[in-house]
Amino acid sequence: MRRFSLATDVFFAILISAFITTILTGIVAHESLVNVVHAALSVVPSVSRGTEELLLARAEREIVQRFDTISYVMVSFAGFAAIVAAFTVAFRLSRPVRELEAAVEDFTRGNRDRRAVVAGPREIASLSSSFNNMADALEEEDHLRRTLVADLGHELRNPITVAMAQTEAMLDGVLPADTMHLRTLLTDMQYLGRLMDDLQELALAEAGRWRYRMRSVDLSALVESNARRAAQRVPPGVEVRVVGTEQPVMVYGDELRLDQVLRNILGNAKKHTTAGSITLSLAVAPEVITVKVADTGEGISPDNLPHIFERFFRADTARTSDTGSAGLGLSIVRGVIRDHDGDVFAESELGRGTVIGFTLPRERRAASQ
Repeated sequence: MRRFSLATDVFFAILISAFITTILTGIVAHESLVNVVHAALSVVPSVSRGTEELLLARAEREIVQRFDTISYVMVSFAGFAAIVAAFTVAFRLSRPVRELEAAVEDFTRGNRDRRAVVAGPREIASLSSSFNNMADALEEEDHLRRTLVADLGHELRNPITVAMAQTEAMLDGVLPADTMHLRTLLTDMQYLGRLMDDLQELALAEAGRWRYRMRSVDLSALVESNARRAAQRVPPGVEVRVVGTEQPVMVYGDELRLDQVLRNILGNAKKHTTAGSITLSLAVAPEVITVKVADTGEGISPDNLPHIFERFFRADTARTSDTGSAGLGLSIVRGVIRDHDGDVFAESELGRGTVIGFTLPRERRAASQ
């Protein structure tokens, strides 16, 4: 099926509309003039019957002919004006569309830097802007995908290489297959297991396939229980404090997932705090509930702070699997909180500590998933 361009469609649409309107206006005006002239001349005093009819006919014919001549001129002028207007409008509409089409073709051919010019009418400019936003998002996703593959390879390579080297050494008799070396192998395998679990969790979250058992949850009790558990595992000299949990604070959410969020944030705080305190605080506002975990650890640099919720990100790039973390915990936190219609945030100052927290709606009525 042959399709015309937008410029051609707009050009002929305006031109045909202008011609039809002009012709119909001329016909109506012609008939109206004939009626008006006929009515006006019918009241002229008669000289004689034959003379009156002759005068009326001539006058009516001459007036109508002059009007028709003027109408033809006006139709021609209107047609010319319609052609100019139609061409101008069609060109103005089609040019940004052609530019957007060229940008889309270049982008699909691999030119990821190509963006459309935001110009033209509001709708077309909005479409171009939307394309640019989509291109930016796709470019960012492509960057994250490449980074994910590289980081995943790095995270898997270290423990696997160490485990293979130890196993070969034990097979060759260089290392004894005693409890100490076997425990080292077990630690590496446990790290790989946790990494696989975290990757699966993150993949489910990004695919929107997490299943939640939503119900009323006492967030205050959840904070208290995590604080007690964390207090048993912090380094000596680190105090765990709780603020704002005197009264029950009810939210609508998945208790296990919210518990996972608190465990991940606290785990991050424990790894980076060797002295001082870790404080869990709960604050209730008219519309939102805010949970914060503040530590007195090493802090995060301003350059790294915006990226801590990204996959595999670690502020200390030298840190390896010895920490037992692949940098996925806070990514999972962000996914869970966003699925609960909340938001995450982080504040930090080098040498003074970090605050990581989240907000949840105070009242949330949603169907269980």
